Amino acid sequence: MSSMMLSSGQFLARVSGRQLDSSALGLLQNAIQILNERLQGPLEPITDSTIAAVAGLALTEMSSGNHKTCRTHMMGVKTMVEMRGGLSAFEYNPILRDKLYRADICGSLRTLSKPMFQIENTATQSVFRDSHAARESLPSGFQAILHDLDFDAGLTSILLKVNSVTRKMNVVSPQTSEVIPMRLRETLRLVQYSLLAKYDCSKPKEPRDQVLITCHLGILLYAGIIQNDFWITPMDSQLKREVKLCLQSENFVASSFTALYLWVAFLAGSLILDPSERSSFLRYIVQAVSELSLTSWDNVREVLVNFAWVGKIQDAAGQALWNEVVRLQHEPCSLVG
Repeated sequence: MSSMMLSSGQFLARVSGRQLDSSALGLLQNAIQILNERLQGPLEPITDSTIAAVAGLALTEMSSGNHKTCRTHMMGVKTMVEMRGGLSAFEYNPILRDKLYRADICGSLRTLSKPMFQIENTATQSVFRDSHAARESLPSGFQAILHDLDFDAGLTSILLKVNSVTRKMNVVSPQTSEVIPMRLRETLRLVQYSLLAKYDCSKPKEPRDQVLITCHLGILLYAGIIQNDFWITPMDSQLKREVKLCLQSENFVASSFTALYLWVAFLAGSLILDPSERSSFLRYIVQAVSELSLTSWDNVREVLVNFAWVGKIQDAAGQALWNEVVRLQHEPCSLVG
């Protein structure tokens, strides 16, 4: 209960723009004390509620910037899950399983490190035997990139999964308590695990690698945004740095690559609240819209939709970002630097 109350308090503080009340520290200490007593008591089966509470504490510490403590909690979660027989033991409880996935992925996404859990991932299995049919089923933005750069079967399959979720999200009306239906969330979790498990932060040596990494980062940002993962932990410095390295690249020579650049810049820019950091992403957007000769939000939105975009979730932030771009375009001096 203390863990739930603490999480609720953090959420209310975040959405209202206030500092977390000092009484929250008492809730945190109370939750930890209760869990310690439960775990150090007579040997009993580890319950779902205990695992959920520790995962909740991990998310709480993550949102507070206490990443070392968060990792300690997640190591405890992993141990308890293994003692229960692994993640397959939670198939009957999809809500708890998603909470475990979310805590693991949010921590991994922060530093672009490999997740703690290893799951059987079908996201990279090709669903089309005919490669031409697979390519024709991709969003047009990625199809255009394929004319200049080939994707491997794994990335193609991931893009097909993302496109399937995007199409369904743009037509379904989930229950008010479920922003994104669980079956679609599970698909995105598999995609996130697949990309994070093989993400390489080393500096790319070839232009092709740079574009592929930009695709990977864009998908990770997009999946996190539409699942509201970034309210837990905003973009960390490591993730920002990787995105900026991609956007600063000189390899975006083809118009299809510039459109990809614009999509990723909009995704990242919508997550940055600090004015000085946000301004750098605004400059990337100004450069891209100039090269693509885009003059209105409708023009820009069409490009974004050609990759992956859920209007009911992203339009408001996208429109606000575009309005800032328009103001910058009328203030040439502010674009210098």
